[in-house]
Amino acid sequence: MNPSTFNPVNFLVSMAAGWFVLAFLHSGAVSLSTGAWSALIPRFKDIAFFRDGRGATIDVIIVLVFFVGGNIAWHLARAR
Repeated sequence: MNPSTFNPVNFLVSMAAGWFVLAFLHSGAVSLSTGAWSALIPRFKDIAFFRDGRGATIDVIIVLVFFVGGNIAWHLARAR
């Protein structure tokens, strides 16, 4: 693999964009399961801006699982 450098600005922008996409997908999944489509945007805002503690906690856990799994995959790929 080619060597790459860490860009903290790119990382933060990507994390913020990913957080909002994950919050929207989470609120969409809840709206799909409950049938409350009118609450999609308010639920998205609550999760994205940490006003819904349970929803934000679920999303933080998902991000951490993918972060750990991605780092493990990255180190295994670089070891080859």
